[in-house]
Amino acid sequence: MLPESSNPQPPPFADLQKLIWPLKIGLAATVFASVALMLVPNYYASEAVILPVETRMPSGIGELASLAANFGIGATSQEGADAIFPEVLGSRWLRERLLTSSFTFHARRWRFGTDEVRTQTLMSILDAPNVDIGLRRIDDIMTYSRNVKTRVLRIRAETRSPELSSQIIQSTLILLETFNKVKVQTRGGAKAAFAAERLKDAEREYAETEARVSSFINRNLTYQTSSNADIRLTGLRLEGELRMRQQLLTTLTLNREQALMEEKNDIPILNILDQGMIPLEKSGPHRSTWALSAFLISTVLAWLYDNRKWVKDWLILAKTPAAVQ
Repeated sequence: MLPESSNPQPPPFADLQKLIWPLKIGLAATVFASVALMLVPNYYASEAVILPVETRMPSGIGELASLAANFGIGATSQEGADAIFPEVLGSRWLRERLLTSSFTFHARRWRFGTDEVRTQTLMSILDAPNVDIGLRRIDDIMTYSRNVKTRVLRIRAETRSPELSSQIIQSTLILLETFNKVKVQTRGGAKAAFAAERLKDAEREYAETEARVSSFINRNLTYQTSSNADIRLTGLRLEGELRMRQQLLTTLTLNREQALMEEKNDIPILNILDQGMIPLEKSGPHRSTWALSAFLISTVLAWLYDNRKWVKDWLILAKTPAAVQ
């Protein structure tokens, strides 16, 4: 048996008198934390949700995928055009334009101040001295994430003004749509540009050939029944060249129209589910949670300090091997 002097005192949990002082400390810490939290401004979050764009497959590939599914073979899923959206959201191109965008919103100078209308750029709101610092500070107010399984993209902005949070989200959506329309170089766009340029050349060549045929006919009205073989052959050759130029012109016109349709279809479409409405409830801070945490932590620390001798003896006993009777 261990000597009686080495045993720690009984646990002080039952002594209510020893709980009064830790509880007082806990209440004091709660009051102090509550006052401090009242000075912290509210934050409001606005969120946009973008659904995935359906992937378009060529008809032949779609038929093969259906045939493979009938035999229990899973076809490899293809990423839609919306796969680049997270990269665009994190790009310098979009964020620089967001920094220079101007927003009009209601805000308070301090926690209990009156609302005032402000018109500021995001650079000024973030108090960024230069663009690079502003680009880093955007991460403090705006985040985005994409679910790997569902491919749903979420964009979230959190600021001290509900109107500002909503406007940041809506400006981001506009910039994302602008990128789709202006910056994305699709195969259909390249084909349309090439087809339009080639069509101009074909129209010019057709006009030149038509002028030669007209000039030849004016000089040789009866070339088809002419006794001169060279004249008949020249007329037939010019007629054949004119028909070929006409067929080429028709084909290029159809190709250009098809390329223009492909260009429109290749532009990624924003399937917006939530557009980032003005939030009505604050997203933070959670004052009751922080106040309760301050009460519990301060009470426990005060109790441990007040019973430090018992805690020290208990720790020594815990490290000592069990006594053998």
